[in-house]
Amino acid sequence: MPGPAAPKLCREQVDKNLPLSFAFLTSFAKPAQVCSVLGLCGSQSEGQQHDLLTNHIQDTLKSAMTMTKVQFAPQCTFCVYLIKILKNMLPKMAVIDMLGKVCGILPSSYRDQCKNLIEKYGKKLMDMLLSYINPEAICTLIQVCHGMETLVSESAPLSDCDSCLTLAVLTHLQLGSNASEPQTASFLGSVCQLHPNALPKCDGFTKLHGHQLKGVLGKPESALNVCEVVGLCGGVREAGEQREDPCILGTSYRCRDLKTALECGTVSFCQKFLWK
Repeated sequence: MPGPAAPKLCREQVDKNLPLSFAFLTSFAKPAQVCSVLGLCGSQSEGQQHDLLTNHIQDTLKSAMTMTKVQFAPQCTFCVYLIKILKNMLPKMAVIDMLGKVCGILPSSYRDQCKNLIEKYGKKLMDMLLSYINPEAICTLIQVCHGMETLVSESAPLSDCDSCLTLAVLTHLQLGSNASEPQTASFLGSVCQLHPNALPKCDGFTKLHGHQLKGVLGKPESALNVCEVVGLCGGVREAGEQREDPCILGTSYRCRDLKTALECGTVSFCQKFLWK
């Protein structure tokens, strides 16, 4: 579907007709073949090439790394595959060695695309790997894959630490590592709409923790350091600084009783989300 109007037209067609059509067509044909026939995925040979790539990846992945259904865009397939391979290899060797080996085990016709993906997104991928985010979420957040955040939301509920790490990565991707407090405050006000499925209970989390996070997000520190500083991962850090405001100690403190909630300004939140 070439042309500048393709994205809008594609979304309209998907919403209107494609789900029922695919449900019928895929009952007797492979998805890649269906897309090729409909003119959405290039030629039949390209569809067959993609099947070969997907089969190769499925055969290569270890049993502990279940292959998720990904889109038919090769870059998206590469991205999810790379993250899963890297996560599996991370404890065993240096990052640079890993990146080279991942592309080396792909079919030769795809190695150049793999290397291009790593050159373009390698730093972002590694930053987020160290923040413990799911492969599908990483590839969606760097906009290599689209529409996969829903898969992430179906997993186990995120802890406050996981939610903070995710929010820190999202902020870094959007604002960089030298954002002002007004910029981070503005982003915190819009992140739930920009990424509706990336952060479960996003509204409640940002309302409760936004005041303390807006001063530390978008800084050069790693996501884990940021979340440790505000006490959402591993407690409040003692080294270097001591904060006088006890309200940063977490939900258990702010909502422990009415008096404390009044002091921290979290009465409505505690009533809505924690107090029965």
